[in-house]
Amino acid sequence: MTASIRELKAKASELIASAKRGEEVIITSNGQPCAKLVPIEPIRKTTFDWEKMRRLAKKGATGKRGVDSTKIISDLREDRI
Repeated sequence: MTASIRELKAKASELIASAKRGEEVIITSNGQPCAKLVPIEPIRKTTFDWEKMRRLAKKGATGKRGVDSTKIISDLREDRI
């Protein structure tokens, strides 16, 4: 889909909604393409699982010192892959 700058000013919400749906919107100035509206990848929010961290710490705990933090982080990363 193409739209002029004038159309963009008048229909910004509609054109952005089209881009969010996956449609590429080319913006033109004096008939020449000058910009493109495209959807962006959604930002993945990750939440930290404290309970999982506790289980991993207990699983690897040996004596007073417990498990090395690098081991816990490594185990957490392996579960994500």
